[in-house]
Amino acid sequence: MLAPFLVTTIRLPVYAVAGAVLLANFMTSLAGVVFYRTIPLHQGSAAPPDWLLGILFGLGGLLGMSYGAKCQSNLPERGIKLILVAIVFAVSAKYI
Repeated sequence: MLAPFLVTTIRLPVYAVAGAVLLANFMTSLAGVVFYRTIPLHQGSAAPPDWLLGILFGLGGLLGMSYGAKCQSNLPERGIKLILVAIVFAVSAKYI
């Protein structure tokens, strides 16, 4: 939800938002793993994080970020905004 806010409210170009949003997601995920990892220390038993799956998702995010940054210069900004709007509406409809 950070990307639509930065694009519509602050009026940043989409190509400038992509890297910042992915970095923010990475930092949030890292904080979540650290917090999730410390739960067993305080409450006794909990399932440990799936490190292999987390690393694979992280690598996918890094590859997607670099590939997206390279491809983004070839796509019109209006098209990227329409794709972003469609994704937000699809996720919202699924929740509703």
